Amino acid sequence: MSETIKLPTAKVEDGDIEMIDVFELDGDVYQMPKKVSAGIGLKYLKIQAERGPDAAIYYMMLELLGEEAYEALMEHPSLDKETLDQILETVESHGLGASQGKSGGMSRRKRSKK
Repeated sequence: MSETIKLPTAKVEDGDIEMIDVFELDGDVYQMPKKVSAGIGLKYLKIQAERGPDAAIYYMMLELLGEEAYEALMEHPSLDKETLDQILETVESHGLGASQGKSGGMSRRKRSKK
């Protein structure tokens, strides 16, 4: 019988999460965790199987970028399809490429460049 796999703690402080920039809008930079829990990718796959790809990417956008970033994109009057596709691809590939990390995906933030 093999050894039990011991997982690191699920408790993470916000300050422990390294962030990466995803997009900038009006001087505000929207970020997502640099390291993403593989559990996010697993939930994405489950949602995709149960409710389809649109629901899955919606989940990932909210989980990694947060409601504020999603609203900023949704309300942007001149956001073009190519730019949105680039952001979606960045978030989706980053979330699905996650194999390890401390973030439970619950932390995201916006920082001002001003």
